Amino acid sequence: MSEQYRSTLLTDGEGIVRMVSAAAADLLGTTARDLEGLRLQELLEAPGPGVVEAVYRSLAEPAAGAAGGAPERLAARVRLPDGSLVEVDLRLSRLPGASGIPGATLIDIDLLHLAGRGSTPETGASMARSNADPVIPPEIKAAATEDAFVICRTGTIVHAGDGFERLAGMSAGSLTGWSVKSLVAAEDLMPVVEILRHVESGEEEGADFGFHLLRAGKMPPLEVAARARRISHRGAPAVLIGLRDISESLRAARLAADRLRHLDAALDATGDAVLILGAPEAGLPVLLTSRNLDTMFGVTGSSWIGHPFAELWRALRPAHAAPEQEEESLFAALERAAEAGARTVPMAAPPGRVLERYVGPMRSASGETLGRICIFRDVTARVQAESQMRTSADQARRAREELEMLHEEVRLANEGLEKRLAEMQRLNKDLKVLDEMKSNLLANVSHELQTPLVSIKGFTEMILKGRLGDVTPEQERGLQVALRNINRLIGLIDNLLAFARTEGPSTALKLESFSLGALVDEAVEMVGERASERGIHVKVLMPPEGLAIRADRDKILQVILNLLTNAVKYNRDGGEVVVEASSGPKGAARVEVRDTGIGIPRDELDRIFDRYYQAGNVTGPREGTGIGLAITKDILRQHGCMIRADSEEAKGSVFSFTLPIDRKSRPDHRSSPRLSAGGPSSAGLPKEGGAPRIPATEKSRVVGGPEES
Repeated sequence: MSEQYRSTLLTDGEGIVRMVSAAAADLLGTTARDLEGLRLQELLEAPGPGVVEAVYRSLAEPAAGAAGGAPERLAARVRLPDGSLVEVDLRLSRLPGASGIPGATLIDIDLLHLAGRGSTPETGASMARSNADPVIPPEIKAAATEDAFVICRTGTIVHAGDGFERLAGMSAGSLTGWSVKSLVAAEDLMPVVEILRHVESGEEEGADFGFHLLRAGKMPPLEVAARARRISHRGAPAVLIGLRDISESLRAARLAADRLRHLDAALDATGDAVLILGAPEAGLPVLLTSRNLDTMFGVTGSSWIGHPFAELWRALRPAHAAPEQEEESLFAALERAAEAGARTVPMAAPPGRVLERYVGPMRSASGETLGRICIFRDVTARVQAESQMRTSADQARRAREELEMLHEEVRLANEGLEKRLAEMQRLNKDLKVLDEMKSNLLANVSHELQTPLVSIKGFTEMILKGRLGDVTPEQERGLQVALRNINRLIGLIDNLLAFARTEGPSTALKLESFSLGALVDEAVEMVGERASERGIHVKVLMPPEGLAIRADRDKILQVILNLLTNAVKYNRDGGEVVVEASSGPKGAARVEVRDTGIGIPRDELDRIFDRYYQAGNVTGPREGTGIGLAITKDILRQHGCMIRADSEEAKGSVFSFTLPIDRKSRPDHRSSPRLSAGGPSSAGLPKEGGAPRIPATEKSRVVGGPEES
C-alpha cells in the first residue's frame, strides 16, 4: 500500500507517542493532539500474545530489533472511543536520530479486520476465525477510504460501504454477490482484474490504480482513484478497495492543461519570443517559454524551464551584436521590480536584423509581484520602414526646397512672359493692321490688274481670229502662248481676289437654289480648252432626276472650278477626269472629282489644304500660288460642308465633298452619263467613267464641315 494509506505513529525510546499522522488519528477515532504524549500500552486495548513485550523489547533493544529480534508484524486490537474494537497490524521501523528524537521508532498501523460495536475482547487469532459479518462504524469507513469502499474475494463483491450509494447511485446491500467487473468500464477491465488478482494472491501487498466506475441508470462513468489492500475476511484472503472520486480534480487538471495549451498557442500566435521568469531573489528561474524562442534564437526554451535565467542567457548571448551592453542593460531591467521598458537590440545575424526587447514586472490580481516577463519581438521590417520613411522625408524636404526654387524661377519667368505677352499683343495689333492693309492691297492690285488683262485678252483673241487682219502661222503660235499666259494670270488674280475676300471680314452667303448639273457643266466648259489641249477626257455623271442645290452659286462654282483645274493640271496627257454627283444622307449631295494624275504622297495628304502648300512630287515649273484648295475648304466650311482627299501616288486622286440639297425646288431632269469636254467622242468608254476609285485602304483626309455617314 502507498505511504499515504498508512496510519503512522512516531514514538521515542520510552514508548511515548511524539507524533501522530492524521490517518492514524482518524483510524483511532480521536485527534492527533489527544494521542501525542500517551504511552503505547495505553493505546493497545487487547494486545496479542507478547505484543507489548515485543514492542518494548524493540524499543529498548534496538540492536535486537535491527537483528530481527522483534517480529516484523505485530497483531493487536485497539478500542475506539465508541467502544468498538479494531484489529490492526503494527509495523515497526527503527529511525535512529529521526527529527532529533533519541531512539525514535516509526510504527505503521495497517487495517486488517474490523470488529463489531460492543464486541468483547478476543485475541487476534479468535477474531480472524470469526464467521460473523462485521458491522463497520462510520469512523472506520472514513479511515479506510475517502469516499467509499468494497471488499471482494475472487473478483466478487462480498461487502460494500454505505458511501458507495452516493458515489455510484447503487445501494450498498444490493451489490453483494456482484462481480467487480460489472462496475469497471470495458477499457479498464483487464488492468483492474490483474491488479486485484495479484493483491488477493499476496503477490503484491497493495496497489494504487484508477479506472472508470460504472454507475446506475444513464449516469456517465465516474473517474475514481482506487487503493487495494489485502485483508482477511471470514478467515479467507480478501481485498479491500477504497474508492475516491477524482473527476473534479481531473477536470480541474484538464482545464489547467487546456489553459496552458491555450496560453502556449496565444504566445506562439503573437510571433514574439516570451519568457516568464520567477522572482530575482529566487534566481530568476525560467517558468514558461514560447516556442518562438527557438525560431528567433535557435534555442529550445522548454529545456531551460526550472533553470536560472543566467544559464539561459549564456545560450542567447551569441545571437546579439553587442552582447556586453545588452547583458548589462537586460539584467539591470530584470532587477527593477516596479519599472517596465522596451529597447531595440541589434542582432548579429543576419545583418540588419533588429529585435525589440521588453522587460516588465508580472503581478497578480492583488498587485503582488510574482516575477518578470521578458518579450522579444522582431521589428526589423518596422525599423527598415522607419528608416525608409526618414529617407523619404529627407527626399521630400529636398524636393520641396527644389520646388520652391522652381516656383520662384517660374514666377520670374511668368513676369517675363507677361511682359512678352504685352509686347506680342502690341505686335499682334500691328500685324492685324498690316494684314488688313495687305488684304486691301491684294484686292486693289488684283482688281486693278484684272481690268487691263481682260482688255488684253480680248484684243489677243480678236487678233487670233483675224478680225484685225491676217495672222501668220508664227504670229498665231506666239499669240496662243500669250493668250494661255493671260488666262493663267487671270486665274491667279481671281484666286488672289478670293483669298483677299476670305481673309477679310466674313461676307454673308448669297443663298439661292440652282441646278448642280448646270453648274458642273459651266465649270467643265471653263476648263475644257485646256483639257482638250492635253487630250484629257472630262466626264460628268449625274443622277437621272438631277440635283437642286441651295448655296452661294458663285462660291460653289469656284469650288468645282478649283478642283477641276487641279485635276487637269496634275493629270497625265490623255488621262481622265470624272465628276460624279449623287444624293447622300441627311439632305446632302455628295460630289466626287476623280482624276488619273500623278497623285499625292501619303505623308502630304494632311497638308494639301494648308495655304501656300504645294505637293512635293510636282515636276517642272510650279503653277499657281497654292491657295486654291485652302479657298475651297473655307468656302465649304462656310456652307457647313466638308471635303476629303484620297490619293495614291502615280494612280490619281479623289476629292469628295458635300453640298446642301434644296428639298423645296424641283430637280432638273438630265440624262446621265454625258461627256462635257475634251478629247474624242465618249463612245467606247465604260459606263462608269475613266478615273479609277482609290482603294478603301488608301489614306484619306476629311476637311471641314460635319463628318458624312
